Amino acid sequence: MEDAADKPGRLLVVLDSLRCMPPYHLWPLAASLTASIKCLLQPGVPRKVLDTYRQVWMRLNSLFPRRLWAMTVEGLRPKEIGSKLRKVLSEDDIILDPLYVLRCDERVFRSAPLLQLVIYMLQVYLLSSRTFLSQQMQNTPLVNTPHSAGSGNNNMAPQAIDEEREKLKGALILTQESAAVQILLEACLKKEEDTENGGALALQEIRSIVCSYIHQAFLKDTTLAKLVHFQGYDGELIGPVVRGVPSMHIAIGLNWIPELLQLPDLEKQLFAIDLTSHLALQNAMPSTLSISRLAINTLATLLSVLGEKERLHIMEASLPSLINIGRAFPALTDDLLHLLVMYGRVAAAQSALSAAPAPRSIAFMEKPFIMEEKLKEEKMDFEESVPEGTSEPFPWHTAPKVPKDDQLFASVIYVFKKLVIESTMTHNLY
Repeated sequence: MEDAADKPGRLLVVLDSLRCMPPYHLWPLAASLTASIKCLLQPGVPRKVLDTYRQVWMRLNSLFPRRLWAMTVEGLRPKEIGSKLRKVLSEDDIILDPLYVLRCDERVFRSAPLLQLVIYMLQVYLLSSRTFLSQQMQNTPLVNTPHSAGSGNNNMAPQAIDEEREKLKGALILTQESAAVQILLEACLKKEEDTENGGALALQEIRSIVCSYIHQAFLKDTTLAKLVHFQGYDGELIGPVVRGVPSMHIAIGLNWIPELLQLPDLEKQLFAIDLTSHLALQNAMPSTLSISRLAINTLATLLSVLGEKERLHIMEASLPSLINIGRAFPALTDDLLHLLVMYGRVAAAQSALSAAPAPRSIAFMEKPFIMEEKLKEEKMDFEESVPEGTSEPFPWHTAPKVPKDDQLFASVIYVFKKLVIESTMTHNLY
């Protein structure tokens, strides 16, 4: 397996022969196969080799699954620099802390077949951890403390303790599951190497696998979906998550986005507005319409109460969301245009107060600010084009030597035009 990248043909022949063997004849080789699994993470290993290895692994999984899981987790652990001896993980260690499964080599998160094995083991160990905690509560008797023994309400004390222990168990389980979701979401962020040698297609496949796991996790426990979004994640992933996780509609059904908008954290409020705009495109329903209207009112309120820097920040960050909401709900066009008029007034006033405002003719140059209208409306994640030299989805930041305030003013004008086109001149089905 060490020559998997240089001589994949020999390894493929061996794996094909192993796949045809009975599992009980194959098991003596399980330790070697799992110990060398990181050799498959080398660049240049063919996909056929990875898929065949996964099939061999699943045949071993039908014989002694628990032992195989522990050996695989140990085999995928990254090398620790400066440590000569490292404790070998046992099954009990991983049950106590299922996140050991995700503390693996980072290259696993760009190898779809191996990531499927990792997520499979993660699901199993999360269930095992939940069962272990329940058994511990049943097997560990209550201990009467002096405080509870001396209290006059002895009959209610054991019941109250049971309820408290149950809450603590639920909080621990929810913390483990939310941490697993956050780690997987972080692995879906685009890196520099994802733009070379088909990395965008590999990233799209990884996101599909992760979104499938998140969909199942959200359906199993709707509280997990609320917790993950109250914790927040990178705004780059909002669109892929909303499109790739069908169960995201529970954010509308359970109506916890208004609670997210009421948080005192400005970044969380902008996150909720961006999430609302993508949900509006994906699930254009009456309930989404009311939440979108609430988001517009929230922006108007924030614009009137925040300071100078915060106002400019929310204006710049919320412009793409307004276009999405207008595309989904043309009925909100009047409210959106009224909000954009407020944006324009604030931007113009701010520009007038600056030390040396640029001429408006420079700010309104069409070439730096017009996006490519000929691009398709719906794109895959790996097809999203970003102007060279910036990470923003809008190219108004590329204007040559134009002060930020005038750029923002021109951006508001551009979004105003774009909103009218998207909401009134585009065929909308909702």
